[in-house]
Amino acid sequence: MIRSSFAPLAAALLLFAPIDSGVAAQVEAAPAMIPQDSVQIALARFQSLQQELTTLQQEVMNASPQLQEQQAEVSGAVESAVSEIDPSLQADMEARMPVIQQEAQAAQAAGDTTALVALEQEFMTLRSRAETAQQEAVERPAIAAQIEAFEEALRTEMATRDPEVESTLAELEVLAGRLDATLGGG
Repeated sequence: MIRSSFAPLAAALLLFAPIDSGVAAQVEAAPAMIPQDSVQIALARFQSLQQELTTLQQEVMNASPQLQEQQAEVSGAVESAVSEIDPSLQADMEARMPVIQQEAQAAQAAGDTTALVALEQEFMTLRSRAETAQQEAVERPAIAAQIEAFEEALRTEMATRDPEVESTLAELEVLAGRLDATLGGG
C-alpha cells in the first residue's frame, strides 16, 4: 500500500534538510576521499551517527503531538498528490503486490527463474512508478513548503533536546559525502 511508504517520511526528510552556513564551511573543507584503511571506521561512525539521530528523532516525534500532526498532514498531502499524478497506482499496487509475492514464492519453489525474472520486472516497474510519483509530489511548491516547515520544526525540537544535533548532522553529511566519493558514488 502506498500509505505505508510515507511512514518513514520524517527520517528521510531530515537527512536532506539544509545545514547552516557554519556547517557548510565544514562540508566544503572536508577532504573528498577517505584512505582505504579507514573506510570501515568511517562507515561505522556514519552508522553510529545515523542511529543516534534516528533515536533522537523518534523520541522527539513520540513526545510531540504537534509534530505527529504536522507529519500526518505532510504525508496526506504527498499521498493526495501521488494519487493525482498516477491515479491508478494505489489500486495497481494493492492488486498486484500480494499476487507478485505469492507467485514469486511459487516460482522459487518450482525453480522457475523465467517467472521470477518477469515478476521481479513487474515489481520494479510498480516501484519505479511509485518513486516517480512521490518525487513529483514532493517537488510541488506547496508540498515542498510543508516539508520544509516540518523539517524546521523537527530540527528545532531535536536541538532543544540535544544542542549538539547540528554538529552531528554536519558530521553525518561530511561523512556521507566522503564515503560517496571514496566508494565510487561521486
